Amino acid sequence: MAGGQTWSVMMKGTPASFDPDVFGTGAGEPLKAQIGDLVSWNNQTSAKHQIAVTKGDGTTSFTTKEIDGFKSSSPGYVTQTADVSSGTISYHCTLHKDQDGKFTENGKITVVTS
Repeated sequence: MAGGQTWSVMMKGTPASFDPDVFGTGAGEPLKAQIGDLVSWNNQTSAKHQIAVTKGDGTTSFTTKEIDGFKSSSPGYVTQTADVSSGTISYHCTLHKDQDGKFTENGKITVVTS
């Protein structure tokens, strides 16, 4: 079943957390979306961020432009079946890594069917 909803994920704090801007969804919970839904990230920090969606094999399938502080992502991401691994779509900020080169700001979208 194709989606069609539009969702926003807020980025807050340092390191940034990804919190769905959805009533009844708690901080730290993943966004729940259907395939075909549009997702944007709303940067509520002063730092720049850039979101990359990764497939199960670790390759990047989508990347936003850099998101300035207190701005929203562009372009928006349309959830894709090819990006789902174990029922989730994973994403991270490409601009923030630890000393070992691992991404420190990570999030997930749980794919639902209805």
